[in-house]
Amino acid sequence: MAARSTFTRTTGSVITSAWANSLRDHVVPYSGAADGTTDGMVSVNTTADTLHVGNGTIAATFGCYGTPPAWTVPGTWPLKQGGGEAEVSLEQSFIVRQGREVRAWGRVQVGFAGSPVPSAGSPIFLDTNLPAASVSHVGTFYYQDTGTTVYEGVVLSIGGGTGTQRLGFQTNNNNAALGQTPSFAAFNGDVILLNLSYIATAAA
Repeated sequence: MAARSTFTRTTGSVITSAWANSLRDHVVPYSGAADGTTDGMVSVNTTADTLHVGNGTIAATFGCYGTPPAWTVPGTWPLKQGGGEAEVSLEQSFIVRQGREVRAWGRVQVGFAGSPVPSAGSPIFLDTNLPAASVSHVGTFYYQDTGTTVYEGVVLSIGGGTGTQRLGFQTNNNNAALGQTPSFAAFNGDVILLNLSYIATAAA
């Protein structure tokens, strides 16, 4: 990062190249790909309405001054239990990311995509496109089992890459994995409400 300039403008002053380049390198608005990677550089993405601060390698997203970006999903997310797999649809869901802080909330509905279907007695987990977490407990959940039984608890980070975060569910009543204890199978029409807040392993 360049040192603070000692240039003071007076009538007839000439802006030096060093002063102009320092301004260019530290306050730059842009649209499109982040280009503010110089250490200490502040830049604004005028398309996404996000503020970025460079650390010498990347331009980390520091905040969003506009409408929060949608929590986008590649069609469906796989929900897995035992040897079975279901598809889920994501509705009314959003993600807000500021630097390494990730906050997300939404409604997920289970739907079958073929066989074998999820089997009772095994933990239920969900594969997402969320960034990997640096902590184990990443939020809370509310699971409505085909409109009758309701389970609540904590959402756990149980692995995955930067864009393939795997989420597990631990119930409050017995500190056990959802679907294992109590033993039941995820079924078509089940609804999961998620509320997540955690620190990502890497900045955006």
